[in-house]
Amino acid sequence: MTEEELNKVKEAITVLEPFELTTREISSEKYPTASKIIPLVDNLERIMRQTKGDLAAQLRSGILSRFADAEERFLWAAATFIDPRFKKHGFRNPDNAQVIKDRLMSRMRPAAVVEEEPEQETGEGAQGSSSAFDRLWTHFDSKIKDVKKSTTSALMGPHIELRRHLEGDLLPRQQSPLLWWKQNCGLFPQLQEQAMKFLSCPATSVSSERLFSKAGELVSQRRANLKDTTINMCASDKELAGLEEITTFGGVPCVSERHQKFNQSKCVVRSHELKGCSNQEIVDNCESVVEALRITIRRGEKRIQKF
Repeated sequence: MTEEELNKVKEAITVLEPFELTTREISSEKYPTASKIIPLVDNLERIMRQTKGDLAAQLRSGILSRFADAEERFLWAAATFIDPRFKKHGFRNPDNAQVIKDRLMSRMRPAAVVEEEPEQETGEGAQGSSSAFDRLWTHFDSKIKDVKKSTTSALMGPHIELRRHLEGDLLPRQQSPLLWWKQNCGLFPQLQEQAMKFLSCPATSVSSERLFSKAGELVSQRRANLKDTTINMCASDKELAGLEEITTFGGVPCVSERHQKFNQSKCVVRSHELKGCSNQEIVDNCESVVEALRITIRRGEKRIQKF
């Protein structure tokens, strides 16, 4: 390899690094990623614009041609607008944010206007017939009905929710939008229905494809005699390395280590405080964990339940 070719390879590695990071960012299965597409496309285009070289210019041209209408695609735009980390600030063109706001408002169910029946006064305070009292309050009751009609428009509910959503503080980018919506769904009952549609976690085959690719590199004609346990250990070594560094689960101290007996491709977490946690809570608190099971260990006549 000549020096010129080596310099081109180094340039390509530098230019393509943002694309590798974007691929990892968009390939998660545990948080919504559709809302990140528009901001990530904008970030990549800006980085390529600031990077010198023919390769960066060609990649920027490809981004502009492939994602020219990214902000006009309803799924991506709605997810970005509803995501409390981005809202209207995730759009390069403010007009596109206003368009998606109007479309979301049209999709939100109108607030039901219910006319309350006037309560009839009973007891000692009621004197004479109710119709006589109604005639006494006719002018006031008609004025109140006019006020209610002017303040209970069918679009008032969606409009207020969208305005409050935009005026609220932005959620830090590292935090979960799903957890935010779980905690604030009562404040935005109609907008929350749209969030459930557009902020879902997409199903992806990236993790399984990575595992097959890694196994394909391990198993070959020269290493056809590898045992299943050895392949599992090698394929899971990277994930287990991250698991072994875990010292807490949601602030609870614990010790994590590989299983020494029957399967070294699995990790055992030892902690008395975790007895009150469910398996799903453990999975949610650790990105590398896909499944958590309780195991029972016999020590003489004692049976000890562990995770």
